[in-house]
Order: sequence, then structure tokens, then C-alpha cells
Amino acid sequence: MEPLRRAPGGALVQRMILVIIGAVFSTPDAPSTMFWALTVWALSAIYCTKRSWLWIAVGLLAGLGCVSKYTNLFLGLGVISWLFIDPTSRHWYRRPWLWAGGLMADLYFCRCFCGTKSTIGFPFRSNSVA
Repeated sequence: MEPLRRAPGGALVQRMILVIIGAVFSTPDAPSTMFWALTVWALSAIYCTKRSWLWIAVGLLAGLGCVSKYTNLFLGLGVISWLFIDPTSRHWYRRPWLWAGGLMADLYFCRCFCGTKSTIGFPFRSNSVA
């Protein structure tokens, strides 16, 4: 593969500093790592092919990753900062596909907070002293 064809993928990873920080400081487990890697793969496909509908896949994968481990929220912060920093990617903020992908991620992650107390819900209350 030519070096010029590999360059956009490498530049994408280097620009997403919060993604790298989150990958270093989070303790990985198998589902979290899988969803993180698949989300970054889908982001690189968006960057290379400009296919809008892939934002739905990014949202689905990122949401499932956040259900797996809350530290996957750093991936979302990395994506937002990448879109803000990279001038060629800012146009996604004006497209509905980005927002639909964010809604997809929110819907999957919302399961952690909207469940009943006997099942998934109130995840932070179980860590309180009272």
C-alpha cells in the first residue's frame, strides 16, 4: 500500500488526542476494546470515503462501548474535538447524519440510567456511602 494512502488514517489517529489519552488511561476489557476499535475503524472509513450514513454505525458502536465501560466517553470527546480542530471535517456539524449518530449513541448509553433500580439503573448510586 502506498504511503500516501495510509497517511489519512495515521493523521486521523494523531488528531484525536482525547481518543489516545482515553485508550492509555482506561483499563480495557474485551467488549470495550472491541467497540473502541470498531468505532475508530468506522471513523476512518468516514474520513476516507465521506459516506454520511456511517455516522449511524459510529453512534451505535460508541453507544455500545459506553454501555460496556464508561471510559469510552473519552472517545466521544475525541470525536467532537477532532471535528472541531480539523477544518476539512467541520462540515459534518451541518449534516444531520452526525447528529443522528450522536442520538444513536445516547439511546444505547441511556439504558444505563433509565433502567429500574433492581436491574441496571442508577449506576452511580451503588457507589455511594449512604
